[in-house]
Amino acid sequence: MSTMQGWPGVRPRRAATVRSMAGAPVASEASALRRVFPTARRWKEHAAMGSCPWVRLRRTWVVMPVFAVLSLLLVSCSLPGSAPDGRGVPEFAVVSGTDGIAVTNGQWIERVPGLSPSLSAGPQAVGLDATSAGIVASEAIAVVRPHEPPVRVACADCAGIAATNVFVVTTRKNFTLGEGFDIVLFTHDLRPSRTVPAQRLEERGSTSFPAENAESPITLAADAGRVTVGYLPRLGGARRGPSIVAQYDYDGRLLNSVFVDGLIGQSAVSPDGRYLALGVGGSGGACVTVSEPVVIDLGSLNVRTIDPAIPSGVTVDSASLSDPWFMLTDLAWQEGTLLATGEVHNPAPGETCDPEPQMWQRSFDPATGRLNDYGDLAARAIRWIGPDCEHLLAVTRQWEGAGLVRTTYGPEQRLGSYDRINLGRSMPPECRATS
Repeated sequence: MSTMQGWPGVRPRRAATVRSMAGAPVASEASALRRVFPTARRWKEHAAMGSCPWVRLRRTWVVMPVFAVLSLLLVSCSLPGSAPDGRGVPEFAVVSGTDGIAVTNGQWIERVPGLSPSLSAGPQAVGLDATSAGIVASEAIAVVRPHEPPVRVACADCAGIAATNVFVVTTRKNFTLGEGFDIVLFTHDLRPSRTVPAQRLEERGSTSFPAENAESPITLAADAGRVTVGYLPRLGGARRGPSIVAQYDYDGRLLNSVFVDGLIGQSAVSPDGRYLALGVGGSGGACVTVSEPVVIDLGSLNVRTIDPAIPSGVTVDSASLSDPWFMLTDLAWQEGTLLATGEVHNPAPGETCDPEPQMWQRSFDPATGRLNDYGDLAARAIRWIGPDCEHLLAVTRQWEGAGLVRTTYGPEQRLGSYDRINLGRSMPPECRATS
């Protein structure tokens, strides 16, 4: 890998005191939130200074149960310090877009040579330890480390990626009778370990003719005893699903399965390995693409939808020709809380399309059912890079003009045309102090 761009002068992280861009100590989460995410009144001031007002705080709170204590959550990413099996978390982010695949910590950004972004759904990268990450790309799988050439092996038709203490895991179709597929296991340095053949869920009354859907299942999660994958059923619609989420052991035996009502999009596993978040939806027409977050308990495969499907702060006009819809742009976990960011499309009276959707973030705790909605965001995805609370990576603008930017001390800086943050770091504890 070659360094494409870098910025000197980033101050080292201070263990005892977290400081703002202006240098004043950040006393609480609320004050940090006000500094990083200005209100609408301060938006023009920050824009004039060239700084980075990611969120204009127009908050709508939906609380379940009603007696739950409200806490203000910072927008951050998943994986607070280690994976559920004790693996370290990379101290860099993996991003992808029209500029390819890259790794960055905000001070530098390095494009990974020889890799193109995968077109499959599900996870595109997984942390292996503090210094390395696994990436599934178009026709290849790789392990990357900053400032080093990637380790790359061919992996035709591989989709999704996960990791355990022992294996890097992916899946691919194998063209056997019965629409079989392979669970492919590599060591962490990508030496082939073994390939485990498996069969899709047998569907009654549908085996007398070829399946309509035989693409590679998507690796969604893995632990020491099972691999979780997703795929369309034999007769599932290519525009709206449904899809099957199934679990297999390392001998290829089917353990459990469940249907979700739509196509599988983005995914993210909670830091403790208990929950899998999925974007589920499909196409409803030329300008209607729905992707709504659902949470699956990986122990039981119980599926939990997030209701209401649209933030309650959205005002719906009865004269509109279409109901509003949510299109997910990012999934991440903040400890046990899911952060689902996306576009809310709410057509104007007499219209069926909404060319200027609003960005919202839905903060959902599956353990308590608490749901908080934050409206009027200015970023499609956000991750923390440190050392201070305000030092962030963000994807901005619409898909066609999406760019990765970073903010440290002063104006934001564009890092390239990347529209997805596949892997990143969480806000440290001192930035998440409750107010």
